[in-house]
Amino acid sequence: MALTQKKGKPHRHPMVSRGPRFARFCLINLILFLAALSLPLLAQATDSDGDGMPDAWEKAHGCNPKVADNSGDLNGDGYTNLEEYLFSILQAAAATAKPATATTAPATAK
Repeated sequence: MALTQKKGKPHRHPMVSRGPRFARFCLINLILFLAALSLPLLAQATDSDGDGMPDAWEKAHGCNPKVADNSGDLNGDGYTNLEEYLFSILQAAAATAKPATATTAPATAK
């Protein structure tokens, strides 16, 4: 199935055509959605300052567990501390997820 073109313009994926800000917005929303799925697991974690990041994670990553520093950017990479925490949840989930197995067509005898 070929992609259709309008007036000679090449087809672009909607995420690309809307720009990097929209792509980042969608990525952040996906991270927040997936993190919300794991909230029952996170309910047991202590969060003294109520910033959404458990004290143990904050200590391990150089944040102050007594100060709500979720909107800060400790490592200066452009992502907030809360975004970093939520991304770490996704990385941990991906590391424990069962990898998908590729299916290949059976070899034919010649």
